[in-house]
Amino acid sequence: LPRKFAAGAVMKCIVRQPGLPDEEHTTKPSQLRPEPEESDLKIDPMVQRMVEYMSTEGKRSNEEIADVSGLKVSEVETVLLQRPLFYTSWYQSLHIALSNPLEAVVELELILPKDHKSAGKIRSPPYNVRDLLDAESPRLEYILKLQRGEGVKGTLNGPFELDFEAKLAGLLASDLEELRKTSFDLKL
Repeated sequence: LPRKFAAGAVMKCIVRQPGLPDEEHTTKPSQLRPEPEESDLKIDPMVQRMVEYMSTEGKRSNEEIADVSGLKVSEVETVLLQRPLFYTSWYQSLHIALSNPLEAVVELELILPKDHKSAGKIRSPPYNVRDLLDAESPRLEYILKLQRGEGVKGTLNGPFELDFEAKLAGLLASDLEELRKTSFDLKL
């Protein structure tokens, strides 16, 4: 979110599981992240954006990014550590117990404090938790894109990007068949 809208936004996590009512879990209002010190990061914002994009979307190594961007590897690491273009933070995790992670679907909704009540909802695409089970690691971290849906024009129209991490917890290697008692952690 732009700096002037960074404080006060709320994320809602909607969990759908067959045979159960939808669950909604809401974060505390967001906070404005402090800006890095001017002396800490003297890299053009467009280059910073490219570094973040190549790391998250392109899955490039820090060395490859440094080669393409003309930065030192240490500068690439600093950009990725500080995420200077992300102004909004929740400093919060949501822990959600799933009855049936094989069929559970999660969707995120961003609620802006000054949006008109009839403005189109800002949502992520639905995410099948099963995809986490099929991945190499039960942990997922990437930049999630949220889009405003149909409806009245809102305060901001996006698209919106969320630095997103999800993981399955409570699994033992021998329990992969006993997934019905798994919890889902969402870090924002």
